[in-house]
Amino acid sequence: MRYAISSQEEAWVKACYQFFETHGMWDWYTVDQDQAVREIMRNSSGSLNPVWVKNKINDLYESVGVK
Repeated sequence: MRYAISSQEEAWVKACYQFFETHGMWDWYTVDQDQAVREIMRNSSGSLNPVWVKNKINDLYESVGVK
């Protein structure tokens, strides 16, 4: 079993999955984007770059039509 996360993308997927588990796979976008950034940063234990996370969240929300 691995104990270290090998990349930022892998950490992103793991942190996002926890976010989706908490808020639902289908209506997660109802959560405020700033709250999503905070939760994903918390889920990653601060290992992700906050600016990168904010940009990824913006892209994610825009992909479902939320601006």
